[in-house]
Amino acid sequence: MVPGGGSHSWASSNEQKNRKGDVKRGSMGFLLSMAHRFLLVLLTVLLPLPSQAFVVATDGRGQMLRWPDPGELRFVIHAPQGDHDSLPPTEELVTAVSRAADSWSDIEGSLVFIETEVAPSGAIPPRPGYNRDDPSGNTNAILFETERWRHQPGAFAVTLRAYGSQTGNLLHADIVINAVQYRWAALEQRTRPDPDGDGPVDLQAVLTHELGHALGFEHTTTIPSVMRSTIGFGEICMRELSETDVDGLRFLYPPEMLDEAVAARVDNSVDEEIIALLGCSSAPQGAHVHAGLLSLIVLLGLAFVHSRAGASKSWP
Repeated sequence: MVPGGGSHSWASSNEQKNRKGDVKRGSMGFLLSMAHRFLLVLLTVLLPLPSQAFVVATDGRGQMLRWPDPGELRFVIHAPQGDHDSLPPTEELVTAVSRAADSWSDIEGSLVFIETEVAPSGAIPPRPGYNRDDPSGNTNAILFETERWRHQPGAFAVTLRAYGSQTGNLLHADIVINAVQYRWAALEQRTRPDPDGDGPVDLQAVLTHELGHALGFEHTTTIPSVMRSTIGFGEICMRELSETDVDGLRFLYPPEMLDEAVAARVDNSVDEEIIALLGCSSAPQGAHVHAGLLSLIVLLGLAFVHSRAGASKSWP
C-alpha cells in the first residue's frame, strides 16, 4: 500500500478541476465584461444628455440655421375650400394660426415677428417644399392635406425647410397639417380624446410647435417646452412658450443681429446652393418608444450583469 500514490492522484484530479473552473470562470468573465460594455454604450446613446435645454438646427459644419431677417416673416394660410369634418371652420382655423404666430412674435428681447395672411379664395395651394425652378415664387405656406398624407407616417404635421449652404440662412418653410388621419379642433380647454383615437388635435398647439421648427429649432426632451416631439389628443399645454423656448428665441434671434437683418433686406445676392431639409414633425404621444423606457431596460440589464458577476465569484 502506498498512501502517497492515492493522495497524488487526488491532487492531480483537483488541479484539473481547478484549471477547468478557471477556464470556465475566465470565459464567463469575458462574456460578462463584453455585455457590460455593450450596455454602457447603449445607455449612453439612449439617455438624453444633460445639455442645452433648447436645440438649434445646424448644418453639417455646425453652423446655426436661422432667418437673416426674422422681423419680416410671412406665412400664407391655404385653408381648404368647403367644409371638412377633420378641420374646424375656416374662421376658427385662421384664428388658431394667428395665435400660434403671436406666441413667437410677442417676446421681448427677440427680433422675431411672424405675420399671417389668408390666401385668396380659389388660389391653388403650392406643392409643399422649396421650388428650385421658381425661387422668386416661393412663399412660406401653411397647408392642409385632406385627401392623401404623403409625409412622415402617423405625424400630426411636418415642417419643410430650405437654407443656403454657405450662409446657413433659412430661406423657406412650409408647414403641412395632416387632416387625413386626424380630427383637428380649435379647443377652448383640455378635452377628452375621441374613442376612435383620431382626435381632437389642438391646431394652435401643434402650429406653435411647427412654427418653432420653421424658426430653426429642433425637438427637445425638456419639459415644459413647445418643442417636445409629442402631444396628446385633447391637450392644449403646448400653446404657450416656456422659459426654455423664450431663452432659445433670444439666443437665436438677439437684438444684436438687427444690423445684419437690415442688410439682408438690401442685399440678398449671395449665390449659393439651396438645401432642402426633410420634414421636422410633431406626433401623438405613444408614437415613439420613450427613451426613459429604453433606459430602464438597459439599467435592468446592467443590474443583471452585475448580479451574475457577483455570483461567479462564489462558484466552486
